[in-house]
Amino acid sequence: MTSSLQYYQDQFEKLVNKPGPVNELLAAAEEKTKVKKIYIAYGELLLVPINISILLLLGKDLKARFSGRFAVSRFNWVNSCFVAEKRRERTTT
Repeated sequence: MTSSLQYYQDQFEKLVNKPGPVNELLAAAEEKTKVKKIYIAYGELLLVPINISILLLLGKDLKARFSGRFAVSRFNWVNSCFVAEKRRERTTT
């Protein structure tokens, strides 16, 4: 089980480090935030399907009424994860 998980992690890391616009965007984010780009990619990989499924499940009403609040809450969640990661990195070094 562990070896298959490691295989997929290695493949994902190769994809993230592959030259192209995604790599450039992640490298810029890594430079500004000092968080490894693989962690940023994992975070986005988790957030995008969650956001899409919520929007599809709740339908048109959510998009019309709460899309602004939803974007703000997503930003707050990402920001709190970033702050926690930075705090963890400071305490380990």
